[in-house]
Amino acid sequence: DLPKEKIAGIKLTRQGKSKWDDIYEERIDPYGKKYYWLTGTLIETDSLLDTDHFAVKNNYVSITPIHFDLTDYKTFDSMGEWQIENLMK
Repeated sequence: DLPKEKIAGIKLTRQGKSKWDDIYEERIDPYGKKYYWLTGTLIETDSLLDTDHFAVKNNYVSITPIHFDLTDYKTFDSMGEWQIENLMK
C-alpha cells in the first residue's frame, strides 16, 4: 500500500521474470495436526525498466495485461504435418 501522494505515476508494463526460493515450515494447528506452511524469498531475474518489478519498486502503479496459454504454437504447427489421425488405424 502506498499513499496517493507518493505514487510516481502509472506505467503499462510487461510481467517481469522471477522465481521463488521455497521454504516449507512444519507447523502444528490448534488441533495438534501437522501442516506445512510455504514461505520463501522472491528472486527477481528481470528488473528492466519496462517490467512490473521496476515500476512497483519505484512507486508506480503497474498495469500488466496478462493471459495464460502454455501452448507451444511453433511445435503445434509442425505437428500438423504428422498425420495424427492415422495413429489409431
